[in-house]
Amino acid sequence: MADEDREALARAQAALLAALTGHEELPPGFDPERVRAATEALAHKREHSVVATWPELARALGAEFHPLFDRYAAEEPLPHEGGPMADGWRFARWLETQARFPAAATLESLRVSLRFRPTAEGLIPRRGPVFRLRYLRPQRTLVLAIRWKPGRETWWRLRLPSRSNKP
Repeated sequence: MADEDREALARAQAALLAALTGHEELPPGFDPERVRAATEALAHKREHSVVATWPELARALGAEFHPLFDRYAAEEPLPHEGGPMADGWRFARWLETQARFPAAATLESLRVSLRFRPTAEGLIPRRGPVFRLRYLRPQRTLVLAIRWKPGRETWWRLRLPSRSNKP
C-alpha cells in the first residue's frame, strides 16, 4: 500500500471514529445504516460505562437515568480525556443545568472532584493536596474532604443542629 493510500485510509478511519463518537458528521462513503447500528451499540456501551463508574448517581436517578442520559448523550460528545469517569462528571454537570442532579449523588460527585480535575477535554488526575466542602441539605450535614496524596483521603462529617423557631 502506498503512503498516500495509507494516509487517506487513516483520515477516513479518523473521520468515521469522530462520527461514531458524536464529534463530527458521517463522512461520505460509509453505509449510514451500519454506522447508525454501530452508533447505537456504542451509545449503550457509553451509558453502561457511566452506570458502572457512577453507581450512586444511577441509583439515585432510578428509572429516569436512561432517558436523561439519552438526552445528554445526544447533546454532548464523549470527552477526550478521562473515559467514563469524565463522561459521568459531564453528565452530572449537565443534570445540574437541568435542575435534575439528585442530592443522593453529592458525595459521589465530591469524591470524583477530590481525585480528578476537570478540563475542557475531560478529567485528569489531581496532583498534590486538595480539599472540598459540601453541605448536604437533607441531612443538615457539612462534609469536609481532604485528599493529601493519591490513595490518602480524610473525610469529616459535621451534623448541624436543627433550627428552632424559639426566641
